[in-house]
Amino acid sequence: MARQRFSLAACGSSRGGYVARAHQLYCAQMHEQNKQVVAQITKPRYYVRCWGKLIQITQIEAAMLMRTGNVIVQ
Repeated sequence: MARQRFSLAACGSSRGGYVARAHQLYCAQMHEQNKQVVAQITKPRYYVRCWGKLIQITQIEAAMLMRTGNVIVQ
């Protein structure tokens, strides 16, 4: 008898609770694999307004310019 296959990305099914448990395990594994990518995406970005345009600057430049109050953090 062939084993039943299902998509791990499916969050539920009428087949039983094992599909939901497999989905939770899949989500935990994907979270661990993509932790560095998520950390890079969520890093703050620093901008300064120059002649009406936003220019992205580095974290070190932002630290130097923080006293002026012109730094925008997103």
